[in-house]
Amino acid sequence: MVTNVKSLLETVKTVEDEAARGTRALESSIDAIGHEIRVNISMFLLLSNTEYILNAACFELKYRFKYIFNFVSHV
Repeated sequence: MVTNVKSLLETVKTVEDEAARGTRALESSIDAIGHEIRVNISMFLLLSNTEYILNAACFELKYRFKYIFNFVSHV
């Protein structure tokens, strides 16, 4: 009977270890997905801000060149 109990306890421990490994793998996957989402959102915001800054700079340059061109053409 002691052998049966020992064998049962070893089986329970093995099942618990497998379950714990599955839980750790799932938690690790969730963390990795969360990290990728944060990186992608950061890149999106960076690219959006960069595009906005470039558009604003282009608009400003167009305005300045138009002003200079008008000034030079009247001189």
